Amino acid sequence: MIDRIVARARARGWITFLDVQPGLAPLGPEVDRLMPWLAEPDVHLAIDPEFAMPEGQKPGGRIGTLDAATINPVLERIARLVDSLGLPPRWSSSTGSRARCSPTQRTSCAIPRCRS
Repeated sequence: MIDRIVARARARGWITFLDVQPGLAPLGPEVDRLMPWLAEPDVHLAIDPEFAMPEGQKPGGRIGTLDAATINPVLERIARLVDSLGLPPRWSSSTGSRARCSPTQRTSCAIPRCRS
């Protein structure tokens, strides 16, 4: 399915954002499954922290959060992928304008190969 969507976008000269809504799953393994597509120059990542729930809570019942300690290692892995393959910088979006965010929950933008 992802291959078909990427191919359709590519045929139109568009980029593709793969949107991760972690729910109860850990973010890292969810993004790791997408690495073959993120290795493409026109495929980027969006993360929806509002769906990330603590164990035992159902996604969608309340607004979830992810902190920088969870998101930054993912961005660092993507930066290493970009470096190793000589890819253009990745766009990485953390969506969810209603998600609660404190200063310790914001992602670091100090990873030059990832733009947010």
